[in-house]
Amino acid sequence: MRPTFDSGGFLDPSFWQAGAPRRLPIGGPMAGGSRRSDSPIFEALRRYGDAGDRAIRGPAPRPEEGGHDRQQGFRSAGEQWRADDGFLRQRMVRSITRRSDGTFVLPVNLAYASHAGASHWVKASQDPDYVLREVELELVEAFFAQLRTPIGEIREFGPGDGYKAAKIIERLDQPTLKYTGFDVNAALLSEAKKTLYGMKIARPGSELQLAFDDSLDLEDPFLIDVASRPLAGAGVTVGMLLGQTLGNPDSRGRTTMLANIEARLPLDSQFLLGAALVPQEHDAMDKTLAGYRAKDYRRHILAAIEHLGLIEAGRLEVKWEPEQHNVVGYFEFDRTASIPGTDLRFEEGDRVQVFYSHRFTEAELAELLERTGFGDVRIARSQTFPYALASARVTGSPPERGES
Repeated sequence: MRPTFDSGGFLDPSFWQAGAPRRLPIGGPMAGGSRRSDSPIFEALRRYGDAGDRAIRGPAPRPEEGGHDRQQGFRSAGEQWRADDGFLRQRMVRSITRRSDGTFVLPVNLAYASHAGASHWVKASQDPDYVLREVELELVEAFFAQLRTPIGEIREFGPGDGYKAAKIIERLDQPTLKYTGFDVNAALLSEAKKTLYGMKIARPGSELQLAFDDSLDLEDPFLIDVASRPLAGAGVTVGMLLGQTLGNPDSRGRTTMLANIEARLPLDSQFLLGAALVPQEHDAMDKTLAGYRAKDYRRHILAAIEHLGLIEAGRLEVKWEPEQHNVVGYFEFDRTASIPGTDLRFEEGDRVQVFYSHRFTEAELAELLERTGFGDVRIARSQTFPYALASARVTGSPPERGES
């Protein structure tokens, strides 16, 4: 059954009231359901996807160009791929830390860093049983539907494959609009580029301005103070952090992530935050974990382990930690293994935390936003899934940073 929502609730203050009693169902990201089939934008993207990809990569070699030139280009591309692959492996190795209890930790965002990891995530998110995307999209669309002012720019932090942005832009149907997507993982950002460039080509009459940035690491605290706040332009600027992204870092990382976003939005602009809520049923554990058993989702979670050449040396276990409200994935070694080309060695029984997803309470979401420079926090909840969309206004508090 397709999820249903009270979109009119966005205009009802009681619907936004943080902590208002409402019984929520339970479930992981894949808990059954069906995707809407009335999706003309993705029909267009299937026709224009190759053209969108060419817009990113540039024109292919012309037939009249010599074979030597083409082969040289292919060799250069291959060398570049190997260089990027080696750099990514080094990045992954340098990112591994070890806690006092002996558990190794691999940051969650590295699961998106390789092309394989990004591809597995896209496949998982397109699974008809992956209900989170449509649940969140309906809440976001309801928010935009109640705005009375044209949108000047959408600034999305972590756009995934661009699906939600494309649907929002399609529903807005404005003659002019600017969209900027930020993601430090270039492999996943390229998926968003393909979708949105495909949309731009499929809508030749619109003035859709697209920009992308793969240099912003939202979990880097040193980037907060060097940010220059953009000035408000014509129309409302809406920032977005969707897809339960805020749940992936630890508590300090969540604060840093929101502070980095706040510093990159104009004063009085709007911000949308999508977050999974704490399940409320007694059998929440099994149903919350059910979604993480899907093949593509598990392959996505293990993408960094596979990239490091460790995938055959252990197995994945995903657990629900009810007291901390966390879903955690551990790769446990069943034999001794080493990362090729490094001195890093794992013994049988060692564990690497490869996945972490914190579930929020509504009060926790409101407090986080208010502590990082947002005000007028309102929270809308799904009626069929433990998920919420918080909206807030950029107030400039904590202390102001320089404007540009």
